Amino acid sequence: RIGLTGTLLLNSPLDAYVPLKWLGYEHSSYTTFRYFYCVYDNMFHNILMGYKNTDLLKQQLQTCSLRRTKDLLELPPKTVIKEYVEMDDTQADFYEQVKNGIRDQVDKVRLTTANVLALTARLRHATVCPIILSTENIPSAKLDRCCQLVEDIVSNGDKVVIFSTFKEPLYVLHERLKQYNPVRGTGDLKDSDVSHNIDLFQTDDKYKVFLGTHSKIGTGVTLTAASYGIFLDELWVPADNLQSEDRLHRIGTHDKVFIYYLITKDTIDEHVDEVANDKSIVTDYIIDGSVPEKAVNKLRELILDI
Repeated sequence: RIGLTGTLLLNSPLDAYVPLKWLGYEHSSYTTFRYFYCVYDNMFHNILMGYKNTDLLKQQLQTCSLRRTKDLLELPPKTVIKEYVEMDDTQADFYEQVKNGIRDQVDKVRLTTANVLALTARLRHATVCPIILSTENIPSAKLDRCCQLVEDIVSNGDKVVIFSTFKEPLYVLHERLKQYNPVRGTGDLKDSDVSHNIDLFQTDDKYKVFLGTHSKIGTGVTLTAASYGIFLDELWVPADNLQSEDRLHRIGTHDKVFIYYLITKDTIDEHVDEVANDKSIVTDYIIDGSVPEKAVNKLRELILDI
């Protein structure tokens, strides 16, 4: 049996269980596998605190896998830029109102996974596109900065792809950037329409901006006509962010690629970025043995000290 995958570990070492089991290299039950590699709290043993024995998992993966990295493809370099934007007073006040509303609600609801994600999404809406939550015309520092970046990029003769988790900010940008003939790839469009828009963007210089959601165009499509990508928000799982980045940085890419992540200061965006970085440290270490120098202390905290 041969398994093929773009990314073996999306979120945690536990992602390796099914591939290893299917290939015949893992013979334990999932429960045994989980308790061998995970550290849980001492009281109830159901809260994940960290990971252990990762060196053994790394060795096991090396015995049964071949990995092709981007270096072998000799692609042009990719530069990732995390740019912090600052809300004006109106948006900052609105964000605080959303936070206060969530504080009040937390006492009244059972914090299931679904509720936590819903409350988190509300905070993320407030940073990228407040009109999702309010009929008032509340500005968005991210959308303002995005439009500035697009203007600079297009004026230099380049194209740009803008990614978002949510459709609503893309609708706003479609109107604000209409002078650049933007095309969309979102879930409310037919697949045939999305494919048509991709073809227009890839082949016709008239279309300078592509607006897409991660879920619709984050995998399986090619957008190499653009050298720039702008992420209005960051996904929790680092491998998903890389998949979206790779719509631009793949076979067929001829120019350097620049990816902008827009992060709103003093908001949940900073926490999402921290979580995504922590997951990257763990998965990169297990698969590639690569540990960024700046991440050594965090890696030690996650894998050893806990």
